[in-house]
Amino acid sequence: MKKPRPFPARPAGGERRCSISAHGGVHPAHVAALWPQVRDFVLSAMRLGYDEFYGEDDIRDACSAGAMQLWVACGETAIEAAIVSRIVRYPKRSVCQVPLIGGRRMRHWLPAMQTMIESYARENGCTHMEGAGRLGWCRAAGYRNIGPVLMKELSS
Repeated sequence: MKKPRPFPARPAGGERRCSISAHGGVHPAHVAALWPQVRDFVLSAMRLGYDEFYGEDDIRDACSAGAMQLWVACGETAIEAAIVSRIVRYPKRSVCQVPLIGGRRMRHWLPAMQTMIESYARENGCTHMEGAGRLGWCRAAGYRNIGPVLMKELSS
């Protein structure tokens, strides 16, 4: 299975600082250092059901290993959102899943972050984006609703 291409180790022009309203992907080598600033955003997104399958350490470790990608949206003085994506290779196509989005002031960062993540997905051979969440995300992100996600716990 082809591993996604990592983000550049350092953005052009040096380190990104939230004081310049930067948005972008976090290189796996920088995830641990940035984690304290994005942790609450990731955990709030996980509480919507993802925490039944993954713990905080699982997400942080997957982002640090490059198996998942951590994205941050910065406002004028602080990080406003954290997004986690991953490239999934199905037999017929590759998709970029976005299982976790946590943040505030979405209207300020969603268009730029969506453009960035979709560009990253195309660069990694993806033909589709995939996500699950409230129906409001369909409108906000331009996705189409293909049906509910169904789940049943199996008894032992």
